[in-house]
Amino acid sequence: MFVSNQTRSTGYGPLDVSKTAIFRLKGDGYALPVQGVDHIVPTPRLYPLPLLDEIFLGVFIHDEDVVPLYNLYRFLGIEAEDFSDDSPFTILFMTEFGKIGLPADEVLRIVDNSSGTIEKVSEDYGSIADRCFVCSGTRYPLLSERTLLADLIG
Repeated sequence: MFVSNQTRSTGYGPLDVSKTAIFRLKGDGYALPVQGVDHIVPTPRLYPLPLLDEIFLGVFIHDEDVVPLYNLYRFLGIEAEDFSDDSPFTILFMTEFGKIGLPADEVLRIVDNSSGTIEKVSEDYGSIADRCFVCSGTRYPLLSERTLLADLIG
């Protein structure tokens, strides 16, 4: 997936990407900058590793790479009994440490940032996001490499 790396003012600092992916997980919507999205694929076969930290649900193979599936449910505060690792889609998200997989129940759309705004979030989102993408009147917490990595390195 190719996305130009444009910067525009958002009122809360620059957003270094021209598009945002909006997806749903367990009924709630979230946003990701497309700049970090490598691919969105049907969820591949997951290999659980018993000694793997609870931050990950397991690993899968993509393009001959072993990729960890991040436990986005835990990060978002979704209770263990409310989730399974069988979400129909996996978003391959690039970080400075390599790819991680993010589960997604539905990918709603990929939109130009000009069709929405970036706003500072209220306390409602806690530590999962410091900004949200507002599109068609709906607020989506904007997940970022920074917030995901902060959870990974704890």
